[in-house]
Formats: sequence, C-alpha cells, structure tokens
Amino acid sequence: MLAIWEDLQSVFALDRFIPPELWISLLAVAFWLFAIKWDKKRHLLCRWAAVQQLKRLQRLNTAQEQITHLRSVNPYVFEEMILSALKQRGYPIKRNKRYSGDGGIDGQAIIGNHCYLIQAKRYANHINPVHVQSFVRLCKKRRKRGLFVHTGKTGQKSERIARFSEIEIISGDRLLNMLNNGRRMPL
Repeated sequence: MLAIWEDLQSVFALDRFIPPELWISLLAVAFWLFAIKWDKKRHLLCRWAAVQQLKRLQRLNTAQEQITHLRSVNPYVFEEMILSALKQRGYPIKRNKRYSGDGGIDGQAIIGNHCYLIQAKRYANHINPVHVQSFVRLCKKRRKRGLFVHTGKTGQKSERIARFSEIEIISGDRLLNMLNNGRRMPL
C-alpha cells in the first residue's frame, strides 16, 4: 500500500507542494465531495428509473403482476414512483435531499389544504403494525397528516391504528389506481 502511495505522489509530483500531514485531510475532503456529487446523481437516476417503472407497470396485464413487480423494484425507486405519481396527478410534492437517514419520511405532498408526510414501504406479506405506529407518532410530532403507502397486506391491527389517527394507508387497488393514473386493473 505504501508503494502505491509513493507512486501516486511521484506521478502527480504533489509531495513538493503539500506537506504529508495534509494528505489525509485532502483525501477526506475529496471523498466528501464525491459523496455529495454521487448522492445527487443517485437521486436523478432513481427519478429517471421511477418514470420508466411507472411506464412498465402500465404495460403489465393484471393487478397481481403489478403488485409482484412493485415488490421487486429498488426501495428508492419505489419512493420516487409514489412521489412522481402524486406529481402527475397535480399535487405539489417535496422530495428529500437524501434517501437514508430521512427520519422515516420519504417525501411530502400538498393535497387539498393539508401537507401529508409520505412513507413508502415494500412488503411481501402483512405490514408491521409497529411501523404504522411509528409513522403515526412521527406525523403527530410534526403536526401533519400522513400517507403510509405499501405493497403488502394490511392487517386489522394496522387498520385500527390508522383509523384513529391522521394517516391513511394506501395499498392494493388504491395503490395501483394511484400509480396507473386512475386506470383500474383486473384482479
């Protein structure tokens, strides 16, 4: 490793201008700048992929095929699909600056006179009521309504939690309706 480091220093001839103790700081700054740039590119790539996946979703023949497809999509692309579908329907949306570390909020939309926090989850089976309860607490804390959008099945406990809160659960037919611009699919 030291030999590679020495080769790099001599190739760029930077060892004359930069003291050795600054190399680590410069590498850290370079890595940080790369990470910021990559995060912006990743957002653009996921938004582009979301538009492509929405088009592909409309070409699938049955609701079951569509739900199965949604469960296989990258989680970040799924988030972007939800936000893009809301935007296509004319709702102003706000995307997060990053995907991870978003505090459980995948985006926001203004629907009617209310700001809704959005959480998008891909599930194969029943949704976890603990996730719904956490989202309810987050919405209460922020004094906003919420849309808990998912690809799984909604159990009675999760429905009960949502019924007595300011969140709406969107899944199944409602989810497909939203992503297909209102076009109903056969089951």
